[in-house]
Amino acid sequence: MNNKLATGVALLALLVALGVGFLKPNVVVDVSPLSNVIEDVVERLGAVASPVLTSPFFQVNGVREWSYSEAFTTASTTACSFRTPQNSTTTLVYASLKVTTATTTATQWEFGKNNTTFDATTTRLGLVLVPTSVQITAVASTSPSNATQDSDLQFAPGAYLNIKWIANGVPSCTANCTTMVGLCKAKFIEN
Repeated sequence: MNNKLATGVALLALLVALGVGFLKPNVVVDVSPLSNVIEDVVERLGAVASPVLTSPFFQVNGVREWSYSEAFTTASTTACSFRTPQNSTTTLVYASLKVTTATTTATQWEFGKNNTTFDATTTRLGLVLVPTSVQITAVASTSPSNATQDSDLQFAPGAYLNIKWIANGVPSCTANCTTMVGLCKAKFIEN
């Protein structure tokens, strides 16, 4: 009798479990409003996935900054050249030159701009004298001096900031410029 009772209870439990499983209401949760809220928060706050950006510009509250960096071009009188955006004027706020190999002769480096070409300077923004056997980092000041005016730091759309190698007062590529190693950087604010 215990056997029949246990079998009956087991069979009844099985039927109840199956009945609950089949009769259970279908619950559907609509998460689309939550998804819209998340998208709205991301759009308002913005998000950057990494501290390293590969875009040449970054914009905050309508102020767009353009940043450039490149290694020296060898065997040329123009070590570095940066072309400003073609759709707006910009103002130079920072430019630097880092020479990481010493040379056997003194060198001069010219910071300048040209509206049409990457290998000339029509407006000199600065000149850096580097003695023999010295590695340097030179930062071009954006404070106007006798040689520069505020308007000199404003670049037309598509103009070039050129950093050139000078020897004896004129652009010249001697044996040193083929082995010179370094880096140039620049930062502009879009007007």
